[in-house]
This record gives sequence, structure tokens and C-alpha cells, in this order.
Amino acid sequence: MTINVVCRKDAINRNHLAPLALVFTHDRRRKFVGLGISVALEHWDFEKQQPTTDCPDGAEIQFQITSKIREYEIERLEKVEKYGSASKHKVTLALMSQFRSVNMHFEELDLTYLREFEIFLRQRGNVNNSLATKFSVLKAVYNKAVSEGVFVPKSNPFQQFKVGSLWTNTRKRAITKEDIHKLIELDLSDRDFYTQLAKDIFLFSYFMAGINFKDIALLTYGDIDNGRIYYARRKTGKMMNCCLTEQAQEIIDKYHTDQMEEDYIFPILDRNVHTTEKQILERVKKTLKHINKRLHELSEKIGLHTPLTTYVARHIIEEA
Repeated sequence: MTINVVCRKDAINRNHLAPLALVFTHDRRRKFVGLGISVALEHWDFEKQQPTTDCPDGAEIQFQITSKIREYEIERLEKVEKYGSASKHKVTLALMSQFRSVNMHFEELDLTYLREFEIFLRQRGNVNNSLATKFSVLKAVYNKAVSEGVFVPKSNPFQQFKVGSLWTNTRKRAITKEDIHKLIELDLSDRDFYTQLAKDIFLFSYFMAGINFKDIALLTYGDIDNGRIYYARRKTGKMMNCCLTEQAQEIIDKYHTDQMEEDYIFPILDRNVHTTEKQILERVKKTLKHINKRLHELSEKIGLHTPLTTYVARHIIEEA
């Protein structure tokens, strides 16, 4: 589906103004949604489909058009259950609003704007990979606006502002097998549910070749077959399988009750409660926050220099 803005010169009102509308095109079918804004024909650039430079309140009109398109884009991402992408769009838009008014034309999003926005973000503690994520969103929105004819750029600032150069390889946080043994031997029988779950999730990931937290949360009893676990990586969709080790099986048995194949293995999600992608994502994020907080506490308890997180379980240093 594409979203474009049009000036309806076929529907001029009694004040000789033409209404603006968004046109949604999908499978050659078109749907018009009025924006509640009208302009004089001489103040509309029909080639670029935007207000002319001398249009009274042109900046405000363009801002309303851009904002409404962004709203529909985010809503569309949420409807197709791409909540991670929708969230990134919302965060980036909010930061842009803090940096400078988003009451602007797309043409104003030039190389100077990008460089100054980068400085703004760095001053607020954003590091390279965080910057790369936000600028990737901004670049995608910009390119989509161009491809859908929202405006015609004189030059593309992203040809000089290289988003890809912002990505950096982060140093892998790792602990030793000796540290793992300290965690295994730690008695948590008198601790709360999340502390015990944090230890079990960390060790399960370690015993199962570094399976990440979200994939662990989504594992069901039906994924176990003949001593192996089969699952699709949520992030990439790639099919994975690994041997169910004895230690990992012991952890599963700890939480096992009389459940069906489609039930989740770990007490993170409930198939009768978390039925939509949004509910699943929110529950996983909330639980991960609890888990990593407890892991940090456990790392202090056993005297580790590297704070434990679910990510650390995937990087263990082989001892000499």
C-alpha cells in the first residue's frame, strides 16, 4: 500500500479552495481520506504535490500532511504486528521534535540538519549503534516519501551522510566457565520467583548454545522432539535446532506441569492471555527487564566483574 497527498481540484468549495486528501493505493484500488485542509489552486505545486513556496501557512500545512502520513505509517506497522519497527519510528519522531520543530518541509531535512541532529543525540548520550538505528529509521521514511512522490528532492542528503558508517562491532561481554559454576552452585531456594527464574533462564541459554531470551520465552513443549529442540529464530526467521542437554532438561522439568504441546515451556507467556503479537512483545520486554535486574544482583552476589545479563550467557570464555 502507498500513501500520497493530493489536491482535489475536482472538489473546489464555495470559497474557491481545493481540499487536500491522502490517497491510499492498494492492489490498484484507491481510497481518499480528507485532511480537513484546503488551499487555493495557485498555492499548490501539482508536480511536487506540496504547497508552493509562497503559500500562506505553507509550512504549517506541510507539517500537518507529514504528521498525518507518519501516523498512518506507524498505525500500519502496528496492524501488521511489526511493533518493534513502530516503536523505533515513534522514538525517532519524538527525538526529532525535541531537537527542532518538525513543522518543516522534507527539503529542510538536508545534510546540515542530519549532522546537527547527530550532535544533538550524541550530547544526550547516544552511541554509534543507537544513532545508526535512529538514522536508519529517518532514512527509510525519507526514501519512502521520495519513492511515493510526496516530494522531489534536489539532492539526497543520505548520499553524503553514511548511516552504515555509524554501525560498530561491540565488544562481546563474556564470563568464564568458573563463573558459570559459581552461579550453578548458588542456592536461591529462599529467593523470589524472578530471581530463581533469572538463574534458570541464564543457565538454560548457556546449556542450549546461546539461545536468546525472546526465543526461550516462545518455546513450547511441541518444539521438543526426540531429545532436540526445534525453533525459528524470532529475529531472522531462520530454523534452528540443538541437542537438549541433561542440564537443560532438568531446568525444563522444574517448570513442567500437566501441559499441552502448544503451551509455553517457561512461565513467561500464557497462550490464553498473551494472544496478540503486541501482548507477547510487551510481556517479553517486561519480563526481560526483571530478569536482567535479578541477574545483575546475582553477579554482585558471586563477585563477578562482568554484570550478568541474558546476553552474556551467549559468550563464555574458554579457559586454558
